Amino acid sequence: MLHRINDVCDSEAIAWQLLARLAVSITRKQGKELGFGESTPDKRAGKDEAELKNRIQELDYALIFHGEENDEIKGIERNVPGKNFSESLVMFLRLLGLPLGLPLEIILLDWTKSNYSQSRAVLEQAFVSFINRQFKIADFMMTPIFEWWLRGELAAGLKVGGQFMESLFDHNWIMPTFPWIDQLKEALAWGEKLDRGLTLHQKALKSLGVDREDEMAAREMEIEDAIERAKRIKGKTGVEVPWQIFAGLKAEGQGNTIVLDEGDNSNDKNKDKKKKDNNE
Repeated sequence: MLHRINDVCDSEAIAWQLLARLAVSITRKQGKELGFGESTPDKRAGKDEAELKNRIQELDYALIFHGEENDEIKGIERNVPGKNFSESLVMFLRLLGLPLGLPLEIILLDWTKSNYSQSRAVLEQAFVSFINRQFKIADFMMTPIFEWWLRGELAAGLKVGGQFMESLFDHNWIMPTFPWIDQLKEALAWGEKLDRGLTLHQKALKSLGVDREDEMAAREMEIEDAIERAKRIKGKTGVEVPWQIFAGLKAEGQGNTIVLDEGDNSNDKNKDKKKKDNNE
């Protein structure tokens, strides 16, 4: 298929080159005699005929025909460039990507004709192929290398407790994840899955290329630091500040509330609603 695409592109390029050359007809008295010294035999004609009658003059960017009066040369109308060249080339590329599990959008890196749903669909199709290759690389390359290295460390005197020996070779690879097309929609989708128990927190973090153990350890340190900062502020000022704001989390009771102007006495219902929201 690659050879076919290459041939199609070569033929189209040659057609463009031919189209760029100029065909000029010169009609003048004694044109044959004058042109005889300026031209060469036409190799497409017979030997005798070419020497005496059909003569052409070929320049870098022009093809000149020398003839007598009433002689003429006509160009053959051609469909150049190919009328369906772009469509044909796109189809070739689509057929090329099918055995590899690569949609056309990925091959051309062009998403101008795709919306969010189409983009996600083609990426999921490609990702199925990617996952198969990832598992093969992990099973046949990465895991043997890891186990070989670990055996070498054990042979060199690595001390491991007996209770850990059974799980010593257990491991988990964090592979390249599915690309996020629209981060807001992807985050909302993962949030819904987590809330309904349709997935695990570990898988959600893996979709971001993050290891859960590392993330939880960092989160633990961040929360402890946030609590300590809130305590220091309270000790200095006597004001209790929610520690969540130092960890990028929503404080308890924090939400999107509408703050009303207390000086506006025109709507008592709004004031009552504000008091109720604050109490909640």
